[in-house]
Amino acid sequence: MHQICSIFGRALINDYAGQSIITHFRSAQSRSGRPRSQVPFASRRRPWHDELAFAVHVNPVVAEGRGDPSSILTSLTQDRLMFFALSKLVGNLILPVNLTLMLVPLAALLRLFGLNRLSTVLFCIAGVLLAVMLFTPLDTWLLRPLESRFPQMDRQMVAQGDYAGIIVLGGPEDGRLTQKHGQVSFGMAGERFTETAVLARLRPDLPVVFTGGSGFYGSPEARGGPVAHRILTDLGVAEDRLIIESESRNTYQNALLSKPLVNSVSDKPWILVTSAAHMPRSYGIFTGLGWNIAAYPVDYNFMEARWGWNEYRFVDRLLLINIAAREWIGLVAYKLTGRITHWFPAPRQKM
Repeated sequence: MHQICSIFGRALINDYAGQSIITHFRSAQSRSGRPRSQVPFASRRRPWHDELAFAVHVNPVVAEGRGDPSSILTSLTQDRLMFFALSKLVGNLILPVNLTLMLVPLAALLRLFGLNRLSTVLFCIAGVLLAVMLFTPLDTWLLRPLESRFPQMDRQMVAQGDYAGIIVLGGPEDGRLTQKHGQVSFGMAGERFTETAVLARLRPDLPVVFTGGSGFYGSPEARGGPVAHRILTDLGVAEDRLIIESESRNTYQNALLSKPLVNSVSDKPWILVTSAAHMPRSYGIFTGLGWNIAAYPVDYNFMEARWGWNEYRFVDRLLLINIAAREWIGLVAYKLTGRITHWFPAPRQKM
């Protein structure tokens, strides 16, 4: 294994001499006698050595030939897992609805230990936070700036424009439920799939890329790729147009691991399909990694601000607050870790 890694590492270091491993990978596909578009989607999953290709660009030790490729691969994988684990743990703990709900048992526990005053304070804080989330339009206040950041793209623009392809981000599909019941399962943000199918019919000349692995920390095998493949083909997208990336576990990896699966990311724009609230972070990540992106936001959730009972839709309101809060927290985290260059990414002409 070490010898194989070293061979791949040397090939990657010679990237600028036209000997990159990605080129070799594509050449091997060409020698198989089938064009790339006809290679089965499973064989187009990101091979492990593409991780090394990216390591050349992000790690100067590898680029200068001073690093052990196998150790760099291990380090890169550990970095991905650590960031994913921390983002899931910390991100979920500090979501406002989750945080409020955790205050209640904490306050009860403090009362058991005789800390009555502190317990009362926590109960009051939890009550005030819950009242604000239930009876004020906090969901709209948080969602509106996210979902209004990028204008809607008209389908006619897609039909007439010059684009490289369509790329849709995973998230709606549920790999665990699909595996459990044998029936395709997806929840919110299903518009990512339905709108992608419509665009694919409008532009039968464009490849369709799906990128998304497992978003469940404890179920890495529950990948979204096979589920998305079934959904998109059921919606009429030809299988030979699909390129499936099933290893990424967050938006940054979506952009990173999809690059070697397509011919070019910086010439003609790629139509990026994702939820409107998710578009600012997605756009910032993809463009920061060199993608030429035309944003196609879908899955809008904000409406006019409503005070009070909101037709008793308490759970819906709390869910939207968490969705919006996750995006705001994600923007801050990705900016602090250097994964995006702007705090609140916007279309290029507005920057």
